Amino acid sequence: MLRGYTTSGEGAIWSRRMNRDWLAKRREIVSRGWLKGNGISVEAGSFGVLTMFIKQRFEEVLKRGPSVNSCLAIGGCNSHSAVANAVDAKKQVVMAYNTGGEFVGRQLIAI
Repeated sequence: MLRGYTTSGEGAIWSRRMNRDWLAKRREIVSRGWLKGNGISVEAGSFGVLTMFIKQRFEEVLKRGPSVNSCLAIGGCNSHSAVANAVDAKKQVVMAYNTGGEFVGRQLIAI
């Protein structure tokens, strides 16, 4: 799968049988932005304005673990989950950044 990603990009992930079958049955969800990386900015009290994006790119999802020293980092107790989540079309990762562009947090969402 990783070799396919390096040569074919996101198509290698979305064309996997489990994803292809799931996406084919949910065309309306897909057309409304589930795979498009939509974002929104919100006022978040003492945090100020946060901008949140659904991260689509496989490597962006994976690199968040090491950059914040979380359990999803390579060698972390849940490093396997980072890969599993990144290749499952039913799951997306929402990343939040402050006005300075600094990473504030992430949340896994799923349908």
